[in-house]
Amino acid sequence: MRNHVAIGMLAVLLGACATTGNIAENAVIHAKNRVAPALVHIRPVKEVFEGGKREEVPVVGSGFIISPDGYVVTNEHVAGQSKSVKCVLSNKEEVEATVVGVDPDTDIGVLKLTTGRRDLPAVKLGTSHDLKAGQTVLALGSPHGLARSVSLGIVSVPDRYLEDRGPMVSSYNTWIQTDAAINPGNSGG
Repeated sequence: MRNHVAIGMLAVLLGACATTGNIAENAVIHAKNRVAPALVHIRPVKEVFEGGKREEVPVVGSGFIISPDGYVVTNEHVAGQSKSVKCVLSNKEEVEATVVGVDPDTDIGVLKLTTGRRDLPAVKLGTSHDLKAGQTVLALGSPHGLARSVSLGIVSVPDRYLEDRGPMVSSYNTWIQTDAAINPGNSGG
């Protein structure tokens, strides 16, 4: 009789875990589906001068449309000093963009898509004031130039302090550290 009760209790616990897992999984999918339409795959071309030669170097990155008329936020190290920028929207449409502003100190760049449309899917920027270690985070972007990926993690530290080192000198020295997989090309996402 005790074994049947124990097995019954185990079945209830496993069922609860499966339900909790489904709730968490559904929350992740819901969050991804809300944000993914505004995700932009960014392909800037940068001019590099090495050994007396000028070369054009293609770069990959990510960004998000933040207004229905086509403003995109990304990282400065993705879009800054670009000769040209092409963006691929969620519907696979390729659009030219111009760099309208960059801030190397905060590593933020802003692009303007040249579609002329005013009905683009956009996300609302949030705030990091209330972030806590352990909260779930998603990283959406284009790792290694492969568009439309999502990875899951947690906020490891909401206010990581990094000392000024070499070229990384900034008056903004606290960063959000996460364990979500971030690869080259995710920048800006």
